[in-house]
Amino acid sequence: MKNSGEIDLRMIELWKTKLPLKIRIFYACFGTIEYKLVINSKSGRATVSIVGLETRNHLFFNCHIAQVIWVGVRISIRWSERPTLIQHFEDMMGIGLGPIRDSSIFFILASVVWSLWKTRNGWVFNNQLIKSPKVVALKIMGFMSQWKKLLKLEEMLKMEDTIKKLQRRPAGVVNLIV
Repeated sequence: MKNSGEIDLRMIELWKTKLPLKIRIFYACFGTIEYKLVINSKSGRATVSIVGLETRNHLFFNCHIAQVIWVGVRISIRWSERPTLIQHFEDMMGIGLGPIRDSSIFFILASVVWSLWKTRNGWVFNNQLIKSPKVVALKIMGFMSQWKKLLKLEEMLKMEDTIKKLQRRPAGVVNLIV
């Protein structure tokens, strides 16, 4: 439901997907994720890097790592453009305009966003910095490979094809995924 009580058609398609429940809930709450000030219990110092500096669109679509990942996805899947915010992604994919014929679009979005979220949390809460966007790309491939097992055989084969496209390196492009 939207704030005004209207039904959000975009969410209807999400709940029909075979993604793990925690990922569907994460996506459904996507617009309401709060960023909080983190206090280190040992030193009593706050981690200020999150407060007021990070938005959902920045984290998932426009930070440097997210941009590299989305450009890699765009090139591999042969989209004409990369998404720059969640609404843009949904508009590009036609989410909410009728039945989704290819569930892989939710899997792509969910695996990229979940991988970026997990990577960001590793950095903020455990001081785990990554050396390359390939670390995130490997997480994406891992989640997609794991989640495809939830699909029916025909959808699983489509998902395997999508994963292969993401793993291929188009001519003249640095291999961003693996």
